[in-house]
Amino acid sequence: MTIRTALARAQNELATVFSNLLAAPGEAAGLWRAGLDALQSVEGVRGFAYLLILVVVGAGLEWLYWIYASPALRWLVAGDPRTRVEAWRIAGRRIAIGLCAVAVSTLSILGTAGAFTWPASLLDIVTAVTLAVAAVRALAVIVRALLSPDSSRLRLVRMRTPEAKIAVPAILTAAGVLAGGIVLPDVIEPYAPAVAGAVRALTVLVGCCLVVAAIVIAERRRRPVHQSAVARRRLRILPPPLLAALWCGFIVLLWLSGGPRWSLTLAIASLTIAAETLSRRFVRTFWEAWRTDRMSASETADASPGSLYEDLSLRLVRFVVALAGVIACAIVWDVPLLAMPGGETPTGRFMLRVLGALALLLAADVAWAAIRGAVDARLARVALAGDPETGANARLLTLLPLARKASGVTLLVLLVLSLMSIFGIEITPLLAGAGVLGIAVGFGAQTLVRDVLSGVFYLAEDVFRIGDYIEGGNAKGTVERITLRTVALRHQNGPLHFVPYGALGSVRNNSRDWVIDKFEIPLPPDVDSEKVRKLIKSIGQAMLEDPELAPFIVAPLKAKLYRIEPGVKVFRCKIQTPPGKQFEVRGAAFKRIETGLREAGIPFADSRSQVVLQGALAAGVAGQPANA
Repeated sequence: MTIRTALARAQNELATVFSNLLAAPGEAAGLWRAGLDALQSVEGVRGFAYLLILVVVGAGLEWLYWIYASPALRWLVAGDPRTRVEAWRIAGRRIAIGLCAVAVSTLSILGTAGAFTWPASLLDIVTAVTLAVAAVRALAVIVRALLSPDSSRLRLVRMRTPEAKIAVPAILTAAGVLAGGIVLPDVIEPYAPAVAGAVRALTVLVGCCLVVAAIVIAERRRRPVHQSAVARRRLRILPPPLLAALWCGFIVLLWLSGGPRWSLTLAIASLTIAAETLSRRFVRTFWEAWRTDRMSASETADASPGSLYEDLSLRLVRFVVALAGVIACAIVWDVPLLAMPGGETPTGRFMLRVLGALALLLAADVAWAAIRGAVDARLARVALAGDPETGANARLLTLLPLARKASGVTLLVLLVLSLMSIFGIEITPLLAGAGVLGIAVGFGAQTLVRDVLSGVFYLAEDVFRIGDYIEGGNAKGTVERITLRTVALRHQNGPLHFVPYGALGSVRNNSRDWVIDKFEIPLPPDVDSEKVRKLIKSIGQAMLEDPELAPFIVAPLKAKLYRIEPGVKVFRCKIQTPPGKQFEVRGAAFKRIETGLREAGIPFADSRSQVVLQGALAAGVAGQPANA
């Protein structure tokens, strides 16, 4: 379709709209007279009686419902929430009670209507009007619970009371006008097509004006809190109200040029984006209030579950809003939602596949958010547990990141295969080819397979964890990172070694349970061995009583005579500590032993070599002159 053709169609459609507007008053008067004449007939009287019965049944059942529900609603309205979370809970209960009332009246009216034999096409009119009224009433329940014009205590939107009292009727009036503009044209078009066309045109005009007005009000209410916000506003090429007006004009022009479905699709997409943005703000506001209440209550529990639930709430809200928008677009394009596409048009089949793909993407997004959020929350709790590198949670710190990566890869593969199946791509040959390719790769990359399988068994048998100091193969160091094929070891001098699992072989783990540190003390050969042993034992008892050292000592310091050499007695000391703490404890033991030996008058052995002379040789050497 060329631009000239589109402009010609727009001109013709605009001329039709003007003609409908001019012919609408006379046609509306004729429709009114025809309606009065129909009411005086037998079918009209019967239809009017049925309508009265529906009103009485719906109003009566709702009245009975409110007899039991109104005390609870009055108690909620009279409540005085101490926190924002309590205000959100009260609003949720108010919305639930109000929506139940709307559901009772709507279902009772529709159920009763199905029991009557209506005149021609009157049942469709009753159903459409009932659903439109129910939608407006449901919106009224939600708006009143959020804005709460009569009670500032329960108001969840930052708005003054006079503004709230004006905003509630304005929103409901606009919703009623739009609902009537959507339902009435289809109802009256068989009897008054000019009136139906005029109502549609006026509805589009009113809807565009409401969108622009809402954006103008939102821009006026927004206040920049710092200079960066002011700078961002100055960088805008066009103000948002003008952009909204241009976008509405483009949608109207597309509608006039002969593309009503595309214009409705763009309008639904715009409304979906706006609804998703507003709902996201409400969800974040709720969780911010939840965290603020926890902080004000001085709760020490970590808030990672709140972050997980917030992320899940945002994803679920996005899923619901996007799915509603996709279903609305599918209805616009006459896509069969409850039946498989058999002999339908290619456009319908394509739109149904797009609908399934989007639903699958949204579901995968929610699933990934749940998996990632649960793993991250658990890792955060492990980090707050204290010394996770050597504690019992080190295994979780090692395996959870691997489980997160494996889950992400699995979810991505399943998503890709499902999307290919949705769009009609046969995946059975791909799966068979992948199996053959896997076997070929397995035979050609035996080292890779050995590394991966060795890593699986190392982790399954809990051989090492993140933070352990291990020795294996030709490398040693602290485990910093674990991947599918290699383990990264940080040597104490700084280098980082990447060792394949297949090259580790026998692994020596120096960071499990406890270690025994041994060191030697050289003393003169004439010291009393038992005295030295008791002295070092008393030093070990004193270290156990030290509150700074006691947590790092599993078994106290002990000593025994290890060997005797010319000019020296060697005592070997040992002490049992948690892994990694032996160096600190050994230094403290050296200081205390040095002080204790000095106080007891026991020197350390002289490391200089000594020559022992026997008999006459010693006497002769002693009798030599000094200058010999």
